[in-house]
Amino acid sequence: MKLISGMLIIVIFLFGTITLSQECQPESRWSYQYDPMTCVLENLAQGNFTDLEEEVFHNASYIELANATFSQFGSHHFAVLPDYVTRLTFSYGKITEIYFLSETLVALKVFNVQLERFFVAERENQVLRRLDVSSRLLAEIPSSIAFLVGLKSLTFSGCNLTTVRLELFKDMKNLTDLNLSDNHISSIEVDSKLFLGSLRTLSLEENRLQEIDRFPEAFPELRTLSLYENNWFCDWVTAVRKQIFRAMIVVYGSECQSSDNGGLCCNKRP
Repeated sequence: MKLISGMLIIVIFLFGTITLSQECQPESRWSYQYDPMTCVLENLAQGNFTDLEEEVFHNASYIELANATFSQFGSHHFAVLPDYVTRLTFSYGKITEIYFLSETLVALKVFNVQLERFFVAERENQVLRRLDVSSRLLAEIPSSIAFLVGLKSLTFSGCNLTTVRLELFKDMKNLTDLNLSDNHISSIEVDSKLFLGSLRTLSLEENRLQEIDRFPEAFPELRTLSLYENNWFCDWVTAVRKQIFRAMIVVYGSECQSSDNGGLCCNKRP
């Protein structure tokens, strides 16, 4: 028994040493822009992340956690990141749930980590400017997203969304870019008095939309738009084309050659 216990202690000691002596990789495919202060840490897990020393991050402002494994990446994990870390990416691996709480991160990207749930701490956050989430297992945008009032760019692309409530974004006064492409969205809820007054770019391609109420009225500053590969009703397309033209909105993507639909494929309303 003493021999077995001794071996276990040695194994645990070695495991901890290997895990915590992480080395930063200098480059990342997923960084938003080139940044020499980049640190990619691989294969971290739930049980050892909170034991990392600050030196591991090498004073890098951009951190990528690649092939990490967490049942939940929560507020106590975000607290491990030094204040000089302003941009964080999760790439590949498996992170089932993220509970976001940070007063220093400016950008957060979640890509291919089998994410099922994403929540935001229920207190106003003016610091985060960019949020990009992509996961086929994510079926809804949580109501707590409304606390990210400082967002300028918001992406939920390549997910499994079916319904989106624009009411969640009403207090994001600086939101200029909204990307909801490549989902299964069949309904976008637009309240009668809602206006997203700062939105300039909207991407809705590759969904299952048939029409959108108060469009483009609810987006008075919209300048670029992507609508292709949906299930639009032809009468809706005809009606909004005139408004899009008057508002001088540039529409990207052409599917069908017809003077009646402006390049968008559409179906007759049943």
